[in-house]
Amino acid sequence: MRLPRRFRLWKARWTFLSEQSFLLGDDHPSTLLSMNNLANVYRNQGRYAEAEPLYLETLEAQKRVLGDNHERTHRRTRQTHPLAERSGACGRDR
Repeated sequence: MRLPRRFRLWKARWTFLSEQSFLLGDDHPSTLLSMNNLANVYRNQGRYAEAEPLYLETLEAQKRVLGDNHERTHRRTRQTHPLAERSGACGRDR
């Protein structure tokens, strides 16, 4: 039985993220972008409880790597706030 396309894509992204993290490191900008992309997939599927921790992890890493005042850090902050509101104020549905 063949998996639906969305699950094949999710698996491919997760595998890619795992390999990228191993090769480049968890705090590499490309790894952080891939983590954010996977969080976007979860969010678009309505899987907010899975998306939120990835967004928060990405945000914390970007603060460490790029600083609080970097454009990408601000962008992640804007992405994370509406998600926290939707998922029940940071974690109620975990």
